[in-house]
Amino acid sequence: MGPLLFLAACAHPPGDNNTRVSRPGAGTIVGITVRRDTDPALVDGAFAALAAWEARYSEWNPGSITSRATTSPQDLDAEGLALFRYAGWLHDASGGAFDIGWRGATWSVRGDQLTASGPLDLGGLLKGFLADRAADSLRAAGVGDFAVDVGGDVVVEGEARPGSGGWPVDVAVGGTIRTVTVIEALSTSSQEQQPGHVVDARDGKAASTLAGVYVTARTGLEADGLATAVLASGGGIEPPPGARVCVVGAEGGDTCGE
Repeated sequence: MGPLLFLAACAHPPGDNNTRVSRPGAGTIVGITVRRDTDPALVDGAFAALAAWEARYSEWNPGSITSRATTSPQDLDAEGLALFRYAGWLHDASGGAFDIGWRGATWSVRGDQLTASGPLDLGGLLKGFLADRAADSLRAAGVGDFAVDVGGDVVVEGEARPGSGGWPVDVAVGGTIRTVTVIEALSTSSQEQQPGHVVDARDGKAASTLAGVYVTARTGLEADGLATAVLASGGGIEPPPGARVCVVGAEGGDTCGE
């Protein structure tokens, strides 16, 4: 199988042993690649799981926990606690450059309840979170080899083919394509596709010191959020255990942590 392109609209063909199913979801295109003999119902279940979790936590759904937190405290499940606690960690680690509070809205998690003074923006880490939930569904169903791609936030299990050691993913950042073998999760963040969409929350201006960032990590949530926070802050965040950050400078060239 050829590598997956890290842009959902340009994914490589899945090869003879695998099949890829693509559907709209999470405001983008979701692709799930599995072995050809995988029961299609299991793939349907993964898409359904992603949609259910999106409805639960997307700020675009007026009935979601995230939206209702602006009017009353909302109980969080274990996954929601992980989502918002990681958002808080990213805010602190980035010196405030990463912030899910929209236009100064404040928010907090006390015990297992979420409250917010105004709208929240989870765009910097929700796709990775949703990729994790689809991957959880596949793992629970006993699927051993798969790749979930939520608009470029990728979570994988097993191998693309026997002996490959993971899933090859083409990362397009800073005008260069490099292939990364992913064994857990990978995300990227740049201004190339949507100029100005990642901002430094400290001044509200578009992040501009880096051409882009790509991150491998243990989960899609970690990879997605960390990639966004590093781009927003211009670098300098110490990644959590198991994560590796590669930054692409404005003049090109990759610098990767160990």
